[in-house]
Amino acid sequence: MKKMLLLTILGLSTITSFLFGETKGIVKADETAVVVQAAETKPSMDGYYPQSGIVVVLDYNTDEVIWEDFNGFQYAFYGIEDWCVGDGVSAIMYDNGTPKVFDDIIIDVNYTAWDMRRW
Repeated sequence: MKKMLLLTILGLSTITSFLFGETKGIVKADETAVVVQAAETKPSMDGYYPQSGIVVVLDYNTDEVIWEDFNGFQYAFYGIEDWCVGDGVSAIMYDNGTPKVFDDIIIDVNYTAWDMRRW
């Protein structure tokens, strides 16, 4: 079940990245961050939400980091660099305008902590 979910997320992310922007991998952080400068109205944040989880797999052959949230959903991005299994992940996600999790897009990923309990 988890493999099918991961493959679905990876496939949809790849297709979305191909259609809507250049990318070096599955996930592309939004490089056009919105900066609010003393404006009376703020940009809409509808559809954006925080997500956190733990790194569960590092694939050195493909430079892919796979992390799992606390509901069991798995997400992936490229760029192993300093990541380790057990590291905490904090992400900003976009729901893509749908109630489904399978088509959500990772906007940004950050390291949060190393969890010694996972070892």
